[in-house]
Amino acid sequence: MLRTLIEYLNDIPLGGIMLVVALGWLVGRLEWRGIGLSPSGGVLLMALVLGYLGMNFDALYGADNGNLPRMTIGSFGFALFIYAIGFEAGPRFFSALAGSGLKFVSLAAVTNVLALGTAVGGAYLFGLESSSAAGALAGAMTSTPALVAASEAAPEIGRLSVAYALAYPWGQLGLLLMVAVLPRLVRRPLAAGTEDTTEGDGGEVSLRESTLARARSYLVENPESDGKSLRDLRLPATTGCVVTRVRRGDEVLLPGPEMVLKLGDIVMASGKLVALEKLEALIGPEKYDTVLRNSVPSPRRILVANKAAIGRTLSELDLLGRDKCLVVRVEREHQYLEPVGSLELQRFDVLEVVGRQARIRDAATRIGFLEQPEYETNIAIYALGILAGLLLGHLRIELGGVGLSMGAAGGLLLVGLLLGRFRRVGRFSANVPKPARQLVRDLGILLFVSEAGVRGGAALQAGLDISPWAVLVTGFACTTLTVLGTLLFAGKVLRLKPIDAWGGLCGGMTSTTSLEAVNRQAGNSDAVVGYAATYAVASVLITLAGQLAVALT
Repeated sequence: MLRTLIEYLNDIPLGGIMLVVALGWLVGRLEWRGIGLSPSGGVLLMALVLGYLGMNFDALYGADNGNLPRMTIGSFGFALFIYAIGFEAGPRFFSALAGSGLKFVSLAAVTNVLALGTAVGGAYLFGLESSSAAGALAGAMTSTPALVAASEAAPEIGRLSVAYALAYPWGQLGLLLMVAVLPRLVRRPLAAGTEDTTEGDGGEVSLRESTLARARSYLVENPESDGKSLRDLRLPATTGCVVTRVRRGDEVLLPGPEMVLKLGDIVMASGKLVALEKLEALIGPEKYDTVLRNSVPSPRRILVANKAAIGRTLSELDLLGRDKCLVVRVEREHQYLEPVGSLELQRFDVLEVVGRQARIRDAATRIGFLEQPEYETNIAIYALGILAGLLLGHLRIELGGVGLSMGAAGGLLLVGLLLGRFRRVGRFSANVPKPARQLVRDLGILLFVSEAGVRGGAALQAGLDISPWAVLVTGFACTTLTVLGTLLFAGKVLRLKPIDAWGGLCGGMTSTTSLEAVNRQAGNSDAVVGYAATYAVASVLITLAGQLAVALT
């Protein structure tokens, strides 16, 4: 039945690609104790299987797949993905190079140099040709950006895809295994020295619990609060909470400073645990209210961009005192940080805040700017950025009779970095909301991987000549030596704490899965700081490493 479906879809190849993407995404979401293939890994696996079983794109490109047109679905996905990588890395990349995070920049560089050197060494030792060497590198680092970038220079996409698939399992599983075992072997547990507690009315509360903002509702029963306005109660100053909604009878009201509380009102407020306990003591007991819970406003997102805010701590900015706005959480490199007062803000951190809309706008003007609503994207600027990247990559400069070119990957990456850093072209905003960026990035990589995987599976079925053991050993060495060498450099040379060293390693390998494992081992999210500091630089370096692996072998 499956072969019949494949034969039918071969007449409508776009449908075949969508089947690969759908099935692969579902397979990639499967996890066992935190271990999974990831969506791109799942798509590659399904593409290899379906390609081996006979799926092809002859109806789209013709029967001569060895002479493909210059524009394919995979190359379209390639362009979307590489540009998105640069766009997302832009803010952090330039900040890291110019800022105080040079330790983590060097850590990202060492991680990728070790991986590249091991892959190239394995290629010469075992006689691997360039496509297999680049695939082993990308798989060992579980890096789809390296795979995509290498595809532009690799002579055989089939070998590249198969080598990536062979090296990927140890790249994923081996790293998670080392996260679990190495800290205990060297007697430097990740949890050591990372716990803290704070004393409150209810006894000891973990620092993590005390700094997380949440929304709860309270019944006004205290006579001392009856008949007083929110301005008179000064709740942000006296408790640290921000009132977001008030229910009076069947009516849900938007609170203003002149709103007077009455006995029987139900107040919805956002704040940290200790602050909410103070509010409860002031107005009355907690009371769950479904209507209020469903009316809680979504936090607004403020992008940190003004020099006056960069490098300052949340305590110094004092949004609660100055703007009556509560910082719910801070996003940095797709990871969330606890909004503790000592957290130093970096360029293009995102603050999620709740409060009155006018106050939030005032705070945004002081700190940076409000992110565009999720439904607004400047498609023209985004498309012109991709065009500029492709044109730049197509330029060739003759030096001493040698033609030099950045290639499509280099051009797209550079333009993406620049637009991601400045987010404006003249008076036009180049900012793209996070959901739109994520959709473009994920769709791009899945389209590329699905086509490359199907072609790799077809090559396997046709008797692809590849040395699996050589690829496996090279991938094993690449993952293992990179982890050990990076940790040694971080501890002995940079003198980083274990939690920062592991966070930096995860960022250097652009591995979110391993970061989650480190967080579980440590019992907190302190590793996110090191991860975020290295991730942006590493995402650029690993992309370049994919191309260098082809050039050097």
